[in-house]
Amino acid sequence: MKTIVLTFSRQFPKSHPAAGKDTNFVESILNGKKQTTIRGNLQRWRTIRSQLKKGTHMLSLRYWSGLPYRSKQVEFARCTSIDPHRVFITNDHNGFEMSVNGKYKVLIEIAEIAENEGFKKVDDFIDWFPQEEFSGAMIEFLNIE
Repeated sequence: MKTIVLTFSRQFPKSHPAAGKDTNFVESILNGKKQTTIRGNLQRWRTIRSQLKKGTHMLSLRYWSGLPYRSKQVEFARCTSIDPHRVFITNDHNGFEMSVNGKYKVLIEIAEIAENEGFKKVDDFIDWFPQEEFSGAMIEFLNIE
């Protein structure tokens, strides 16, 4: 069986207003509060979904033991089933807008998505996407082990 790695930050990055503070993503995944993660490359995640369904691959959820990309990764869970959804975000002078699978999300829905993403505050979620446009996948975890 082949392993696909998906890493999570334990602290907010330097570019985020909450830089250095704990994200609690790992704990939120383990207790079921963080049910999704947003990543680039929707097609890649659709391919991974197929590989997981076939049973030829497994998704290893990991965090960095120290500095991202400069430290060892620690596996904290495995996932054997995902559902990637198409996501599009704009974050510019007109504000923050989001659509999932082509459906525009209003603020209350964005707050719900932020909570499912493991964020305690909507502003932290919005600030996680500083680029003007983002297109990718909202990966829903269906089976965490």
